[in-house]
Amino acid sequence: MSHYRIFFTNVRHLASIKGMTHSELAEKANISASLMSGITRGKGNPTLDTMSAIAQALGTPLTYLLEHHDLDKDSLVMLQTRPDETSRLPEGYEKVTVVLPRYRAFIAKQWNKEALKALKKKS
Repeated sequence: MSHYRIFFTNVRHLASIKGMTHSELAEKANISASLMSGITRGKGNPTLDTMSAIAQALGTPLTYLLEHHDLDKDSLVMLQTRPDETSRLPEGYEKVTVVLPRYRAFIAKQWNKEALKALKKKS
């Protein structure tokens, strides 16, 4: 399991829920906006101190940001690829992160399962 991938996904998700921009989160965590941008795009390499500062700025335990996820095995495998590799999805596919009410999240998860099956068949 890629804890780093889970970390940056959770940072983006929680910042979105709290209505914080990357700049606001960077300022609150006392790190540069460019470092925060790299982290939230999956291209940064934060130290433990930086991850701890971000967790504190988000008001959540660092362990939550490193371990919490509701992803299935196939989605975790996709997250473990390098960020530039995820942009190589077949034409007509797009990777998105959203916050939805539970009933709509259920539907989106079903769509994800169907898309992953279709991608496996194409490989």
